[in-house]
Amino acid sequence: MKNIKALTAVLLVSGLALVGCQRAEAQALPVDVSLYYTDNGVIDKEGATVKLGTEYKNLAVGVSAFTTTDKLESYGVYAGVPIRVSGSRVIITPTVAVDQYREESETVGSVGVGLGYIINDTLALSGTALTSRSFGGDSDNFRGETYSVGLVKRF
Repeated sequence: MKNIKALTAVLLVSGLALVGCQRAEAQALPVDVSLYYTDNGVIDKEGATVKLGTEYKNLAVGVSAFTTTDKLESYGVYAGVPIRVSGSRVIITPTVAVDQYREESETVGSVGVGLGYIINDTLALSGTALTSRSFGGDSDNFRGETYSVGLVKRF
């Protein structure tokens, strides 16, 4: 229950921040809500990742949370630069991310790439591959690859 409250709080604060950004701009920013199946090699677990983000001046930023059926495992922030392949519905996004793993109290940095296919104006199929390493502590135990596949809904 405590994990659900933490995830709800992160999503609520992020949503309010994005709404505040939208009101500050003359042009409304898009809001992306994503749900992914994730194979997290850093802690060798599978689960779901939820992301809430936006894109401003060709920079995608947002917050994410990774959860298993038992608990919230990590939360973090990400940034990427979407590159639209000319004449197609494909988007390639080099990405960096920082995640805090709750149980282990480890901060992990990641770099990787996302690949998206735009289904229509508000829906995309997306996949990401990240390689991660701990910023400190026992970095041999907190590194690995994370793969995700899911849907992105734009509002």
